[in-house]
Amino acid sequence: MLSFEQLESRRLLAAVALTNHEQLLLELINRGRAAPAAEVARYGVSLFQGLPAGTITTAPKQPLAPNQALINAARAHSQDMLDRNYFAHKHPQGDDFGTRIAKAGYKGVSW
Repeated sequence: MLSFEQLESRRLLAAVALTNHEQLLLELINRGRAAPAAEVARYGVSLFQGLPAGTITTAPKQPLAPNQALINAARAHSQDMLDRNYFAHKHPQGDDFGTRIAKAGYKGVSW
């Protein structure tokens, strides 16, 4: 006789569609997060280049995962900069990173 184990409810994550360039960037960032000392040695730079000493440790960091809301916000901001011929973290009308990601539906900001 077959029996099945009852599983708890789960939240399933949806697939995120990255371009090839976005996927490569994510992989490079996560490679650096996994082994910061090895990554800076690969490029021949200092871990603290441009930063006060002790700002970053050589301890491995958790990998970043793609998030569709963040991707949508980044793509829209990139397109807006292209359309309006500017380059900045802040929108000319004042929207900053936090405002853009909130408008895109991202939840989970904890700073």
